[in-house]
Amino acid sequence: MALETYESISIKLPRKFTFMRGYIDFDYVLAFFDWTLHHVSVQIDLSGSDNSNYQTLALLIQYAWHLSSQGCRVTFKYGIASSTLTRMMHAIGGGDWQQILTTDGRDFGYDVSKTFALRRRADVQNTINRARQAIRNYAIGFPDYLSYIISELLYNATEHGRRGGRNCAGHFSIRQISFPQPTRVLFL
Repeated sequence: MALETYESISIKLPRKFTFMRGYIDFDYVLAFFDWTLHHVSVQIDLSGSDNSNYQTLALLIQYAWHLSSQGCRVTFKYGIASSTLTRMMHAIGGGDWQQILTTDGRDFGYDVSKTFALRRRADVQNTINRARQAIRNYAIGFPDYLSYIISELLYNATEHGRRGGRNCAGHFSIRQISFPQPTRVLFL
């Protein structure tokens, strides 16, 4: 039996890996991802980054899922245990991303925020119900309208990119919801 060899690529994240750069800058974060990689070994190096947010980390996990679906072997290189990014990844259960990808009904852990894995339609409905429950607990206007927007976004995750007629999202999705203040909801 021949061993499979993979080309090796390392993606080193910058010190500040966040959408917030004095203004919201999605292109800054998205520029670090190469969505075209296939059948290579990819190490995502978090060790030099000390400033991030949960929404960016949810996208990073989504990227790891995408690479896995493209036949890549993905690993994360963490910084010291006390580093901000390592603690944040641990808080959302980011280290378990591979098991969560393949285990129905399993979501990511949480501390300040909750990150949901969307693999199948049942995951979407569960996430909608939990988001609605959380929305009711916060002082935000138009909770029914916000609930409708979230529902549409979540169902779009399963409607677009479906492969081979299976009842699951063609590209697995993650939805990260956090409530940093009683009047503010963040959703990715």
